[in-house]
Amino acid sequence: MIELILTTTAFLQRQYGLNKNDILTEQELQVYNQRPVSSLARVGLRVALGKRIGVPPAEVQLTTLNAKPCEAKQQIYFSQSHSRSLIAYALSKEYDLGVDIEYSDREIPSQQNSIRNRFTLNHRNPFLQEWTCLEAKAKLQGVSVFALAKLQSAKDVSMVSFCYELPATFTWHHVDFQSAKRATKDTARDSTSNGLWLALAYQAKKN
Repeated sequence: MIELILTTTAFLQRQYGLNKNDILTEQELQVYNQRPVSSLARVGLRVALGKRIGVPPAEVQLTTLNAKPCEAKQQIYFSQSHSRSLIAYALSKEYDLGVDIEYSDREIPSQQNSIRNRFTLNHRNPFLQEWTCLEAKAKLQGVSVFALAKLQSAKDVSMVSFCYELPATFTWHHVDFQSAKRATKDTARDSTSNGLWLALAYQAKKN
């Protein structure tokens, strides 16, 4: 099972901001001390994993397995991404993961054609759709985008990619994975002004 979660920095601040020092480890507080969005994203990750395994956020143990970040108790792999005030989390016991999000109204780089050609992106698809897919694959593989083209294994990755129409307000929102897979197949679906490109790369864990 793959769990996809969207939340906001405002919600995390309201719910957990005052308790942040009790949720994060001393090392995490040092790392994220000058990065408020990153520190809230880390709090949200602990909350998501804690809900999944049934323990308080502060008791979640994080480690690496096969060079991939995961929760230690049940070996749940995770990936996260943020765009402006939105944060996305992907969690799974069965799959390696990489998730990336971008608002659909983000300014497109002027050099998009050279980027498409360099990474062999599909010119018929919206640029941000292709770019978030690239970022998600890179996160799954644990490499930079620029190193991705050299990896044969990246070609065997399954993808979910669609433009998600954001609700007017939400706090902690689960994106239905099966619906996301169906939306991916709807090639006629285009981006909306109030949308979010969401790309998820997933691959069965290697034993």
